[in-house]
Amino acid sequence: EYQALYALGWNNATEPGALASKLSNPDQTWEVNKTTNIGLEFGILKNRISGSIEYFDRGSSELLFDVPQGLSSIITSKTENIGTMTNKGVEMQLNFDILKGKVFNWDLQLNFTTLKNKITKLPDGNPITNGTKRLAEGKDIYAFYLRRWAGVDPDDGTGMFYAAPGTTADIRVNGKGDTLTFNPNYADYSYAGSAIPKFFGSVSSTFGIKNFSLSFLLNYQVGGKFYDGNYAGLMAVSYGRALHADNLRAWKQPGDVTDIPRLDINRTGTFNSQSDRWLIDASYLNIRNVTLAYRLPKSFLDKIGFDQARVYVGGENLGILSKRKGMNPAESFNGTNSPVYVPNRLFNFGVNFTF
Repeated sequence: EYQALYALGWNNATEPGALASKLSNPDQTWEVNKTTNIGLEFGILKNRISGSIEYFDRGSSELLFDVPQGLSSIITSKTENIGTMTNKGVEMQLNFDILKGKVFNWDLQLNFTTLKNKITKLPDGNPITNGTKRLAEGKDIYAFYLRRWAGVDPDDGTGMFYAAPGTTADIRVNGKGDTLTFNPNYADYSYAGSAIPKFFGSVSSTFGIKNFSLSFLLNYQVGGKFYDGNYAGLMAVSYGRALHADNLRAWKQPGDVTDIPRLDINRTGTFNSQSDRWLIDASYLNIRNVTLAYRLPKSFLDKIGFDQARVYVGGENLGILSKRKGMNPAESFNGTNSPVYVPNRLFNFGVNFTF
């Protein structure tokens, strides 16, 4: 929105008050997209193998981003048309009639997509840091920019970070000669991968034997990074809250070699600061749907007056396999999560009749 907005409830004693919540920007315009698509559809062996391959190139300009304002401003950000970026990739669909007969039937469908995103222009080339991401020319929109975690000091169990260049306070030097710090305010930042996967897609198939059929749909993703904020929250020690079982591996005595810092209630916030410690492989396999069905024989249907009848039992969202148990990388494409319920696991049974 281009207009100024105000928030109520900022009363001065008994006098009503309002504060600006959004700055106006009369120069704000629509985003502009220019798209090029080149595709090929094919079928061979009497269409026993068919599919399509498409290359896409989408250039976007006048992008709307929330630009951070100065610390003295009551408004933290202002929406402006400031960016230009490109999205390029390949999408492929393959269909296979593996078995095609009166008794046995088996078909298979594969979907495969790659995506490359690149920011090509920002105002004066200045990067914009927001949360776990940093928008910068030459990087993608989902590139993680985080403190560099260095592990745990085996002498006293302190969580360590790689120190920013020039840091002289709160530092230690490890056996490799690296300058480390236990103060996250002095930690070095760097790009640590992207939430965009190498490729993603789906696999679906149906296998039939006479009147029985078994079908399934799988979604998958290979590569990319995921910032597991839920796990980070469960690793932060505090009174009266749930903790992850990994805390049982925490440092306990000098000489312990572990990736979990000591359980120090006074320093847990420092040890568990936002860093690449919480990044994990975002690959996953989601069992989206499985259905077993039986088609009633024609001889029986003629007696009861139906053209077709099908009895089925199945399930949806049956499980997701990921790097960490309970983590759902499909929750968001930007590679972050929040404490929300996972998709409901559903089981169903039904009968379809055709007159």
